[in-house]
Amino acid sequence: MKKSTFLAVGAVILAFFIVSAFGKREKLYEKKENFKKPEEAIVNFIGYINSYETVKEKNGYYEILPREFLESISKRYRLYTGTFMSYKSILGQVPVLYSYEMQEVDYNSLTYLKENYEYSFKQISNYKRDENPRVYRLDGYGVYNSHIDKNSINEDGTIKNTDGVEGEPLSIYLIVVNEGEGFVVDYYSVSYQ
Repeated sequence: MKKSTFLAVGAVILAFFIVSAFGKREKLYEKKENFKKPEEAIVNFIGYINSYETVKEKNGYYEILPREFLESISKRYRLYTGTFMSYKSILGQVPVLYSYEMQEVDYNSLTYLKENYEYSFKQISNYKRDENPRVYRLDGYGVYNSHIDKNSINEDGTIKNTDGVEGEPLSIYLIVVNEGEGFVVDYYSVSYQ
């Protein structure tokens, strides 16, 4: 093989590696806030999952997920939201809550939830996960509303009830993990009573 042919093949291989190394990558929201307590992440999650922020772009206005919601979810959940940050509910919509009571539940006592949570990792290879997930149950009253004004969210994550509707009794199970950047919500399940 001639020296010039060898150099040309080497240049093509080098160019391929450079292009693949700096190719298109999915933009992932980077956390700026570390929740020291699981309850803080839960309050942000339930308060902001159904709200949007309106931002102006070159060709119009767009509604995106608020930063407060993205701060409360795990890396794999943030990866799911994607570049446009328009997908917010992986496992179905989460109702807005008018009131709730929170309590920690034993992870091993909830077999169905545990099986579904463990199964959710089968699609993601090499994902570093917390081996000590904590489960919280929120018992409260809520309704489905996917478009909440960010200003109507109370400090505890509940929504101001301006419609006078009582809401339906429900339970939300939240699996909270610590990924090294504070506590975040990694999985949830909603059940009606």
